[in-house]
Parts: sequence; C-alpha cells; structure tokens
Amino acid sequence: MLVVFTCLFMLVPAALMAGGFWLLGGWGLLAGLGIALLVVLAITLVFLRHGIFRKTPRQAGDTLSPGPGEKRTTAGLARQQRLRNKLLAHGRENLWITSYDGLRLYGVFVPGAPGEKRVMMILHGYGGNALQMAEYALYFREHYGFNILLPDMRCHGQSDGRYLGMGWLERKDCLQWLALLEKKLGPGVQAALYGVSMGGATVMMLAGEALPPWVKFMVEDCGYTSVHDQFAFQVKSIYHLPPFPIVPLGSLLCRALAGYGFWEASAVKQLQKATLPMVFVHGQADTFVPYAMLQTVFEQAACQNKVRIAIPGATHAQAFPMDTVGKIKKEIDRYIRLYM
Repeated sequence: MLVVFTCLFMLVPAALMAGGFWLLGGWGLLAGLGIALLVVLAITLVFLRHGIFRKTPRQAGDTLSPGPGEKRTTAGLARQQRLRNKLLAHGRENLWITSYDGLRLYGVFVPGAPGEKRVMMILHGYGGNALQMAEYALYFREHYGFNILLPDMRCHGQSDGRYLGMGWLERKDCLQWLALLEKKLGPGVQAALYGVSMGGATVMMLAGEALPPWVKFMVEDCGYTSVHDQFAFQVKSIYHLPPFPIVPLGSLLCRALAGYGFWEASAVKQLQKATLPMVFVHGQADTFVPYAMLQTVFEQAACQNKVRIAIPGATHAQAFPMDTVGKIKKEIDRYIRLYM
C-alpha cells in the first residue's frame, strides 16, 4: 500500500511543478515543490506508523500467537499452545515493573528447579509477546532447571507503551527487570539473556551498559546493526523507496515523538563497549534482517569471548528451531558450563 500511495501522490507534485512552471513560472515551481515536501512528510508518517507505533491495544491477558518467524496457521497455533501448556505446568508468576519513563511493564516468571538461582531472561521480537518464546523457555527450563523470565516488551502484550524503542528504550527496561530478579532470587543469582530479532538488538544494546556482575553471558539471534540501518533496508527492500529523505526525516520525528533518533539506537556502538561473553546467531536465508549484519556485529563486539553461529537455510527468527544439528544448543551449553 505504501508503494501505491507513493506512486500515485508523487505524480501530483511532479505534474504541478511542470505545469505550474509553464503557467506561473517560479511561483508554480515553488508550489509544486511545497506539495512534494508534504508528500514526503506524509509518506514518512505512514512509515513511522508502521514502524514505531504500537500495533495492537494493550492486552488484558495472554494472546496466542505464532512462534518467532512463523506464519499464523492452525497447526502452528496448536503447537504453540502445547508448548505454552507444557512450560506453564512448571508454574507461573505474573510480575510487573514501572519503567524509567512511567510505563507499567509485564513479565511472566516460570520458577526453576527447587533451590535454583540461575535464570534465563528471554526477549521476544517485534510484534511478539512473552509466551511466544515458550519453545526457547521450555528448553532452558527442562534441560537446565533454570528460572525463566519472559517480559512483554513495551508496546507489546500486556505492557504499556505507545512507541517502540526498537531495542534502544527496551535496554533500559531490561536493567530494571534485572534489578527485580536480583531482589526476587537473592544472593547467588546468576543470569543469562537470549534475544531474538528486536530482542536480539535489545541484548546487543544492553551489552554496552554497566551490568551487574551476576549477569554472565548473552545470546543475540538475528538482531540488526542499528535502527537506522534496519529501517533504511526495509524502506528500500520492502517498499522500494529511497531511504533518503524518508529515514532521516523519520529519525527526527521519532526523536520528537519517542525521544530517540535512529542513528543513536545502534547495536554496533554499544557492542564496542561490551565485555560479557556473547553468542551471535543468524540464519543464512534471513532476508528481513540481512544475514550480512551478523559479520558486522560480531566484528564490532569488543568482548574477548565471543562466537558466531550461522544456520544454513534458516529464515528470519528461525535459526533456533531450524538448527537440526544443535550448533546453537551446543555452544550455549558450553557457555553455561564455563560461566554459570
């Protein structure tokens, strides 16, 4: 729809600029130029509406949705429901925090084995929700007995919010979730984080912050290099429009609306300050967050202990379920034995 909108409305200022210049000279040209600028602004607002505005109203309870990267099918939803039921059979506690900017944020806590102090915090992607990550959570709960924290990111599920931070604002929310975990689990707590897509970008942006010493390692799965890079890629590849001037203008409007710009929301810049051990995962067939971004974030990460895992044939957010030889699980197991 955005492409059609653009093509139709760009004809109007183009015709006005040509016809106006012929009839009215410079004044006609200025009028056409003004309309063209209004069209660009309108397109940018439509793009922002799709990009950073909340997609669905705040939910009153759990919403069944496909797994990360999956299409909505009857069989897929039934599988998700079975995974949720199996996970929540271990127990459930609803947790709430208030974000630094006053939003009420929700999370699902699944208790670990008796006496377990280790916790895996798992972050969903754009448009997802906490229990969408049931497959990941179930693995760490059943194989290691970990406690599990599944937050609904701001603007998702039962959490408040009008504008997405694309990982940049969410990194601060994660710091507050970590503080709550320390208070809840007490002395001896140890944590690791696993994020997918926007959750992966959140993990990388969080990696550049001052973290508690009991946070031991992080896993990012198909996260992007920066909000600017990801939106520029989407404008070009999905909508077939030039990134300039839509993305720069969108960044200015995003700063006015949500308090951040696309350039500052950079996983790369944050990774240059990272010290924690990290696992970087990406599907080689990912065309939504380009596979080439894996190389960039891996090379830019300043942490000494890091590993890169590429899963052949895996599309966006499908590396974990499509890893039939268990490369991701084996590497995470090694990290757990080394650092937790």
